[in-house]
Amino acid sequence: ELIEAGETGLLVPIADALKLPAAILLLLKEKGARVRLGGAAQQAARENFSLERMIAETEAIYRAAVG
Repeated sequence: ELIEAGETGLLVPIADALKLPAAILLLLKEKGARVRLGGAAQQAARENFSLERMIAETEAIYRAAVG
């Protein structure tokens, strides 16, 4: 839910053993990519998984079930 390929992180196919080290090497070599992806992931986590949002969504589920 949190990782969007190329936006908030890097995703590699499960069965592709060569793409994982390539992705790791890219992040090791490219500080700009680390900073950009890390910052975007941090922002997405704050927006999508904040305590306030989790409470509001849980309340909405209960209200829908009751009313």
